[in-house]
Amino acid sequence: MKKIKHIVGIIIIFGIISCSDSFLDVEPQTSLSPDMALSNFADAEVALLGVYDALQSTSNYYARNFVVTPDVAADDVFIAPENSGRFLQQYNYTTSSTTGFVTGLWNRVYDGINRANNIIEKIDLLYEDTEATETQVDHLLGQTLALRAIMHFDLLRIFARPYSWDNGNSMGVPFMDRVEIGEPSRDPVSFVYEQIIEDLKVAYELMEPRTAITDRAFFSRYAAKALLARVYLYMEEWQLAADYAIDVIDNGGYSLVSNGDFIDKWYLEYSTESIFSLAMSNIDYSATDALGYIYIREGYGDLRPTKEIRDLLEDLGGVRNEAYITFDIIAEDYFINKFPGRENQPGLDNVPVLRLAEMYLIAAEALSNLNNDEDARDYVNEIYLRANPDADPIDLEGDELKERIYLEKRLEYAFEGHRLFDITRRKEDLDRGECPAAVCFIPAMDFRFIYPIPQRELDANSNMEQNPGYGN
Repeated sequence: MKKIKHIVGIIIIFGIISCSDSFLDVEPQTSLSPDMALSNFADAEVALLGVYDALQSTSNYYARNFVVTPDVAADDVFIAPENSGRFLQQYNYTTSSTTGFVTGLWNRVYDGINRANNIIEKIDLLYEDTEATETQVDHLLGQTLALRAIMHFDLLRIFARPYSWDNGNSMGVPFMDRVEIGEPSRDPVSFVYEQIIEDLKVAYELMEPRTAITDRAFFSRYAAKALLARVYLYMEEWQLAADYAIDVIDNGGYSLVSNGDFIDKWYLEYSTESIFSLAMSNIDYSATDALGYIYIREGYGDLRPTKEIRDLLEDLGGVRNEAYITFDIIAEDYFINKFPGRENQPGLDNVPVLRLAEMYLIAAEALSNLNNDEDARDYVNEIYLRANPDADPIDLEGDELKERIYLEKRLEYAFEGHRLFDITRRKEDLDRGECPAAVCFIPAMDFRFIYPIPQRELDANSNMEQNPGYGN
């Protein structure tokens, strides 16, 4: 543990589980002091649910806004003229330091980090609890470290320049590993990446594999390794990214869903290729604020697939085209159907955070950048031919192969919240063509790809610096 600091204004109570978006139907813990709430292992398990609950926020994190934003701000999604007013700032690039999305995300994620740190700081008490085994405490600690890692990684993806732009030498976010009120400055991107990697490596050693379907709502050993593969990809540490991704593929206990089952898998809670998903039950899902509800016609239907992504999916997507896009004859328009809901409840969907297909695509991208085109083709073809069993395999090399792998990632992960992050880390232009948005073209490495630090944080913390392009 290297630093002692905390974000001003973040509530120092862990395990708070709200009524509106609770991970499980657990009584809120706001009246308990940290010492009381972590007096034994059973209480720590409840507190850990509070950390998972932080990821489930609709307005601020994975249950909707954090997944939608990287797509609506890129080139796969446009906002229909008849809309409810949601996501207009991200779509039109009018986000400012007072925008609710950036303030809410910053506060929500640091609150989640704070919840995790409360558990970590009391971990010695848990090892002394005779009602829990060392293996149980190890696994709980590993989950907590992995959750702290993903939350810091997500903050970097929104609020900091990508590692690939300048080898991590720019301002990142404060890395928080202790609960304490203070006025922290921003750590370098490279430093935060080092701490993320350290947390994930320790988490991997502590956790058990636990690949049963019902365990995939929680971090496990190979979920930590899958996230490490993604982190190394963002750092352009190609060999490490390939090694970790291939290890998950070969040893994680997951398997790709077949072509015949591909459409049905989006109606299920989990599939054989789920590595880590946020579980949304019919009790705690976000109803009209849920992820799928913003897309489907039965919901708001605000966000529609662009013609470009529709054409690409029709030409190369195979079964993915039918799974992701639907044409409504009443509205006479195309809608996104990747999150169709289950149990006859529109918007009731688990949120996929890590799934096996990404590991194949990470391995392919990393190996192609290592000039190992033969193996790169093998991995990308597993995904392409799963979607298009009758197609000819991809047989490209060099830069053409890299571009084809990038395209395959775009098709496979359309509407799952990856697109803008991929454009940004690969230092590409955002070219929306002719579009109804206020901004249709942004050059590579433009400051607008990075969101502003919230004004409330700047006002409360004299050591906090704003991102370039957004003023003081």
